[in-house]
Amino acid sequence: MKDVLKQRDFSEDAEILSKAATIVWKDIFAHKGFNFSGCYPMDCQSKYLPSSLRSLVSMILNGLNIKDQEHSESQACLTVCETIIFNSKKRSCKTKSGQSHHSGSREPCLPLYVGLSLHSSTRSKTLIEKMYQMGISTSYDRIMEIEYWLTRSLCKRYREDGCVAPACLRKGVFSVGALDNLDS
Repeated sequence: MKDVLKQRDFSEDAEILSKAATIVWKDIFAHKGFNFSGCYPMDCQSKYLPSSLRSLVSMILNGLNIKDQEHSESQACLTVCETIIFNSKKRSCKTKSGQSHHSGSREPCLPLYVGLSLHSSTRSKTLIEKMYQMGISTSYDRIMEIEYWLTRSLCKRYREDGCVAPACLRKGVFSVGALDNLDS
């Protein structure tokens, strides 16, 4: 009797999964991707994720009971979705080193955030590259590109303002005072 149960035919399940994967895969590449412009908008995680992917991942994580589905997806759901998008490929392409190529036009918030956070706290190229190999972070070269772009943008602003001030200060807003932690 146990042998009969072990010999379950998964071909019907595989066909259903293949159809679901095709739907989600098409939605991923049809959906507008996130473009980093120096800051993360409040809704950047959910806004740039296709609803079909969010629904599928939410069902996998939370079960199929519609009553139990949260109105907004959990952080775990958004994280898994962004990781899937970051690692999804239209076609197989490898770099010279054998690493997968990640598209800059569909670069979700999470891999950028992980890479920038790791670099700001550790300055470790090795750690960032390991996270990149695991599909969790953008590459070290991309982090350097973003940091160079941010630095150039800040320098341009300082030249335009005629003074060096914290980047969080906004033009046209009256400020009584501003403090910064300038430890030597």
